[in-house]
Amino acid sequence: MAILDGDIASAIFKGFKGKLLTGLIRQRTVPSSGALDQYGDPIDLEATDTAIEGFVENYDDAYRARAGIPETDLQVNIFAKSAPAITPGKDDIVKFTRGTVDTWYQLRRVKTDPALALWQCQAFEIEAPL
Repeated sequence: MAILDGDIASAIFKGFKGKLLTGLIRQRTVPSSGALDQYGDPIDLEATDTAIEGFVENYDDAYRARAGIPETDLQVNIFAKSAPAITPGKDDIVKFTRGTVDTWYQLRRVKTDPALALWQCQAFEIEAPL
């Protein structure tokens, strides 16, 4: 738990409430059986979907060039208080809904602020998973 977590993160989330995109984050974990294939890779990863709220934005061109961020990547922002039980991670999948259109993203990198109010995720758009 961060020193600023709680009041500041709650106030920030409350200020944006109703203005955010709704969606979900799909996190996959190795099943409790720990089953592996012949190459040692997990079989039948278990998926857990959690409701989230956030927004997507483009990177500034100058920042993108300095940081070496691919042209196809976007910043997926997830408000931590919308799903306090999860911590986003690399390869998690996020869906945001705009009107009736669902857009899916795969997370590449994840960072947060000192108040743990916002998860800032470098991500790229993907086809809807099966």
